[in-house]
Amino acid sequence: MKKMFVLFALAILALAGVEDENMRLQQEVLQKDLLQRQHTPVLRGEGNIYAQLQPPAFAKQYDIKRYDEDATVYLWYQNGENFIRVEPKSTKFFTCSSSFAVVQNGMQHNLQLLQKEDGSSFCEYLYIPVTFKISSYSGSLFDKFDDTIPLNDIIFEGYDSGAKIYHISVGVSEGETASSSSSQSSCLSIITEQSDPNEIKSQILDKNFSINGYYIHYGNGDYEWIYIPASMQSIYKLEKGVDEKYHLRWLLINGVKATKNGDKITFTTP
Repeated sequence: MKKMFVLFALAILALAGVEDENMRLQQEVLQKDLLQRQHTPVLRGEGNIYAQLQPPAFAKQYDIKRYDEDATVYLWYQNGENFIRVEPKSTKFFTCSSSFAVVQNGMQHNLQLLQKEDGSSFCEYLYIPVTFKISSYSGSLFDKFDDTIPLNDIIFEGYDSGAKIYHISVGVSEGETASSSSSQSSCLSIITEQSDPNEIKSQILDKNFSINGYYIHYGNGDYEWIYIPASMQSIYKLEKGVDEKYHLRWLLINGVKATKNGDKITFTTP
């Protein structure tokens, strides 16, 4: 009997420790969000309302988890703006702009979740499905990202038996283009220059080169190409067009594992 009492007491202490850690992490998120709010300009006017925008058919759908809370999120890019709709599957879902980050041009940025254009960034428990516009912070404290183009890597930090990071991206309809107000070039000139074959020969003849990656044409489309680094740790899909430096654009594909079997590449779920 005494042994059972000791085990029961230890179990209570363990649960209390988990609850304390959950409260500590949530407090950190709230403090970070408060700091962001303090450095966000106050906007006036009616503003556009986004809260009950419905996701289009091309929106990307993800199931995310935070502790014992679950939600389905839809992400899409439309008319030069990025949106996320959070639909709690549990009774409530703690939704905070500070739990998200955007990776763009090799840098990580903070973001705002706006129910309406002139509102403040959202950070509290969500009890109903709500759509937010994903907006960039302005000012010197937070690095500003380009929120007028589709966001390819949005990070959400959830908790499921320890820390779990979700990498998610918006869905884009066919023919959708970036807003003309984008800081990136919306139109690039066509390059007609051609390399000298003899110069190329002089650079590659009688030399050995390491294989740095693999290219796979997985469909019939011009841009249905997959690139896999030799490390096999990442998978990228070729996007249409080039960036402002004429580099090819590649979209990181998460949730897929690549394995090399002889001269074949196999894709599976991790």
